[in-house]
Amino acid sequence: MNSYLIDKVPEENSAEILVQNGIHISLYATNDGVLYKSKSSIDKEKELIVLPYSMETNDISLCMSQDYTGQQYGQTLIYYIEQ
Repeated sequence: MNSYLIDKVPEENSAEILVQNGIHISLYATNDGVLYKSKSSIDKEKELIVLPYSMETNDISLCMSQDYTGQQYGQTLIYYIEQ
C-alpha cells in the first residue's frame, strides 16, 4: 500500500485498512495527545499503534529542519514510544 492510497483512506475505516494491510504504526492522529492502540475489529490479534501528530514525532520538523537521518528519526520514535 503506497502513501498516496493511505492518504485517501476514509477516516472511519483507516485503522482497519492499515492493520489488515500490514501497517502497525500510524503517525497521523490529530485526535489525541497520547499514544494509544487500536485493535482490528476483524482480527483481534492485530493492532495499530497510533502516535499523536506532535512536535516530538513530527517528521518534517525533525527530518527537514533538524536534518535527522531515517535512522535518527526511527530512534526518536522508539524513545517517544518507550516513555
